Amino acid sequence: MNNTILIAALFITFTTTAQQKWGVSLGLSNQGQVDQELQEFYNLKNVFSPDPMTENKQFFMKYNLGAMYQLKVNSIIRFRFGMGQRKKEYDYKDQFHQITYNEDQKLFEMAFSYGVTQQLGRFKLSGGVELPLYLVGKYSLNETTVKLSDNTNAQSIKWDYTIDGGYILGLNSFLRGDYVFGKCFTFFTELNFGVLRSKFGNNISGHSVTYFVDGSPIQETYSETEKKQTKLFFSGIQAQFGISVHF
Repeated sequence: MNNTILIAALFITFTTTAQQKWGVSLGLSNQGQVDQELQEFYNLKNVFSPDPMTENKQFFMKYNLGAMYQLKVNSIIRFRFGMGQRKKEYDYKDQFHQITYNEDQKLFEMAFSYGVTQQLGRFKLSGGVELPLYLVGKYSLNETTVKLSDNTNAQSIKWDYTIDGGYILGLNSFLRGDYVFGKCFTFFTELNFGVLRSKFGNNISGHSVTYFVDGSPIQETYSETEKKQTKLFFSGIQAQFGISVHF
């Protein structure tokens, strides 16, 4: 019994003295810092597809998990890990063909930052600098063409294209606002923007299979070429919102 009371007293003392020193956040954001650059480089659809096409689905979001430690009353250090995806689906149809396209690419972000804070009642404002690193996964484009005319015994052609990934790093500024509710929870919104350097690509690989009407393959082809880019640019704005818990 005495040991239980002692442990409880030590826990209360620790949580009281450590209150608000640590924070963990979960947020959802766009990929505004990197979307334009990725779209310009990784976009084989524009090379192979006819116009106009119908866009059926698009997903350009990033999930963010962050940790914060308050060094002093008005200064913090933070770490953020993000996982995002660029995914699009299109189709096209005329009297001879029906074509579907699927684009997919994943990316991961790590960012370490230092900032200053100011408490204004239930609101807390933060700002500072951060060092972001994006690891860009391999881009893939899958195309399926189904022939609708009866002038050929080939029923469909399936193409798979890939481009090597790369990375983006640089220097960011961040601005953040928190609204405190309860004893240890906050809603937050945050903006990130800065100067970044990208290095993308290397090999472009292509693979196609042509199928008979009965479903058996009749022809298989491979292709390979190169595409690279290194670029310094001012990023767009990443807008994030979420919830934090402080302890």
